[in-house]
Formats: sequence, C-alpha cells, structure tokens
Amino acid sequence: MALARTSGLVLWTVGVLAGGCASTPDPGPEPSEPSIAPPPGRYTGERAAVEGVYREFWRISWVSHDEPDAQWENELRRVTSGNLASHISSTARQQRAEGTGLYGEITPRVTDVHIEGDQATITDCQDTSRAGQSDLATGTPKTVGIERNSARVTLIRESGVWRVSQLDFPGGPC
Repeated sequence: MALARTSGLVLWTVGVLAGGCASTPDPGPEPSEPSIAPPPGRYTGERAAVEGVYREFWRISWVSHDEPDAQWENELRRVTSGNLASHISSTARQQRAEGTGLYGEITPRVTDVHIEGDQATITDCQDTSRAGQSDLATGTPKTVGIERNSARVTLIRESGVWRVSQLDFPGGPC
C-alpha cells in the first residue's frame, strides 16, 4: 500500500486530499458494544445502521485536536475492523511524532448503500475541502482537501455489529 496515496483516516488520510488507498478486510476482535445509532430520521433498518457506523467512523478516526490515546483506540475499534484500526492508530502516532496533525472535518455525502448478507458497500462523494494535514507546532495547514472526494467503503457485520473494514478512494469526479 502506498501511504503517499492513502486517504481519509487519521493522518494517513492524505488521499482524502489527493488520492486513494485500500485496506484488507479483517474480522478483528469480538465486539462488546452494539452498533452505532444512525442519524435520526434518515433511513430505517440495516441501511441506517450501516450509514450511522460510517458517519461515526469519520467522526472518530479524523483526530484533529488530541493525541491518539487508549480511549480513542477503543472508540476506533467499535467502528473499525482489527487490521484497519491498528493501521490507522499506528500511522496517526507515527505522523504525530513527525510533527504532522489534522485539522477540520470530513463531511460524508453518501450516495449509495448496498447490503448483501454481512457485507455492505457505501459509495460516498465526501467533502474534504475544509480538512487536511497541518504542522503540529504552528497549526499551519500543509494540505487541503477537495469538495468532491470519491470514496467506496466496505463494512462487515461481526456478531451483529457493523464495522468499516476497507476504504478505497478511486479518484475522479463524483
């Protein structure tokens, strides 16, 4: 995986700002909490659960102010499968050690949700135009995202709980 083309996650998110990346699905640890509640009034049933977890994933994974800690890692693992959560966590720490932080937030604009058994695929045209990487010491932005960032995200259901397991950022218009 080329980290120079990664996207959207805790500092390995340069791709939200410039390119794409994919991660291999992993079942991860056994879940201990129920799935995240969906945004109120949007959808019902499985679609709402899947989209709710996806939105919560971006809220949790885009660490823009605090140093990643054990509490953050636990929250991340609620919405992210094992290997992907580990990758996000280690990359966040590495980039922070190198003096890079995040600013702003990712705004999902889900255009499609497809569910088949215990796997779901979300197509998103997220707005990353007010987010990017920054210099930790000065807070000065190093990068800035784009208004229409194409994303395709896979979630898996583990013991009844949906988790993000793979992110792909194919580029191009959405």
